[in-house]
Amino acid sequence: MSNFISDISISAIKSHLIKSNVFNGVDLLFYESVLNEFKSDKLTYKSNMDLAKKNRVFSILIDIKNKRNSVFSPLTFKTHCCSVDVEFFNDDRGFYFCPICGSKVTAHGDFMPMGILAHKRIRKLRVQLHRSLDSFIKEEKITRYKAYELLAKKLKKNVVDVHIGNVTSLSHVVDYYHSIQLLKSEFSNSH
Repeated sequence: MSNFISDISISAIKSHLIKSNVFNGVDLLFYESVLNEFKSDKLTYKSNMDLAKKNRVFSILIDIKNKRNSVFSPLTFKTHCCSVDVEFFNDDRGFYFCPICGSKVTAHGDFMPMGILAHKRIRKLRVQLHRSLDSFIKEEKITRYKAYELLAKKLKKNVVDVHIGNVTSLSHVVDYYHSIQLLKSEFSNSH
């Protein structure tokens, strides 16, 4: 399998997902980072959910190898908050939730969680962080990816891990908010 993986590119994965009619809502950056982990033989996972997400990418690689379409269903994993089986609710967006504490996270079109499950207060703060980052993107006319690259540098994190959906505590909220404000200040001073 490793020889096969070394020949796969992110564009091959994208083509496969389009052909399978499951490309809508896919975070290719995540797929690419996992593909690179497979290629470097340095596969790690931080949580039960992370392992489930990486297993999904691996199953897509198997589908590519076996020349069969990929079909997606919700992931199964234990919640990080209460260590119980996550539940999935499919409304117009779809989300994962903890049946014990009610922590939630929205899902991409491929059923990949858009971050880490969080309680209502943190989710509301994430929305505010997104608004702040979105205003920076709009004001500076930069791509979302570029904004996350800049934010990752400020936070000293990997660009794949820096997404606001991964904010899980008030201290993270404060760090992200200050970093976004610093970026806004630095950019406004450079004009």
